Amino acid sequence: MFTIDYAYGRLFDKRDAFKPFDFFRFNAAFNLGIGKTEEYKQPPIGQFRIYGILYGHTSSTGNDGRFLWGIFNHYDYLENNVYQVGGVSVGLGAGYRTAQNKDIQFIGLVHGAALLMGGANSDYSEFYKVEFLGDTARTYNMGPGAHAKLEAILRFPLGSLFLGYSFWVGPKGMIKRKVADKAMTRFKHRIRQLTRRNRSQSLSDIISRLRSYMLGWKGYFGRAQTPGIWRRLDQWLRHRLRAIQLKQWKRGKTQYRELLALGASAHVARQIAANSRCWWRNSAKLLNSVLTISYFDGLGLPRLS
Repeated sequence: MFTIDYAYGRLFDKRDAFKPFDFFRFNAAFNLGIGKTEEYKQPPIGQFRIYGILYGHTSSTGNDGRFLWGIFNHYDYLENNVYQVGGVSVGLGAGYRTAQNKDIQFIGLVHGAALLMGGANSDYSEFYKVEFLGDTARTYNMGPGAHAKLEAILRFPLGSLFLGYSFWVGPKGMIKRKVADKAMTRFKHRIRQLTRRNRSQSLSDIISRLRSYMLGWKGYFGRAQTPGIWRRLDQWLRHRLRAIQLKQWKRGKTQYRELLALGASAHVARQIAANSRCWWRNSAKLLNSVLTISYFDGLGLPRLS
């Protein structure tokens, strides 16, 4: 057996009101016809279900969840080698979705509907017909009724299931590994702690502290297939370190002298020193030509890319 499950629209979107079939869900199960004998073989279509919203509203709850109520239209068909059941119904439905920023998200829906027209048939009815009803009797039942449905879904972020890794869709639809968002946020937070500009440490000491952390982090997440993200992280980190170096040199005269000692031209050193208090802005421009990638390589700063 294989199944198809497809949902169109976003059921808990913030909106004034739903229009007919702004959201619908389709589910079908197909049998492969495998059985020891003809008696045990299942029909090709095991089930076919579709329901959609006709009218509804959503609202927020106090804990950032979303509540929904609406009128839904249902069509259900189930078949196996014993019975067939089908019906069309309309009724009320209500649902709740927890906040999306949780590690595990819960979605629950409950439906109660009036069955406008339904039908049921069973292979047992053939025996009942022959033995008790006669050849003119029908072997199925049709009529109105009622039914209820309960649907519950738990969503787990992929990154939380694979110890810090997540996935992204690359070129040609290829699924590739990446560092999960939470793991990346923790990494940046730790880097900011280690590179605070109010620390009274030399640049080489800061890089020494960074080195042990970054090598361990890179060793674990080195299988992530995100070269562009690695390059941007390297650039961001060197940007922070250049800003730290400028702040440690403090005065414009000291910056001018130290930059000349590192091989900067007098023109470049003068431009940087003229804005001696603009550490972050200066560290993203001309300073790149002085405190280069090879300069940080020489200090022992690991590269992620």
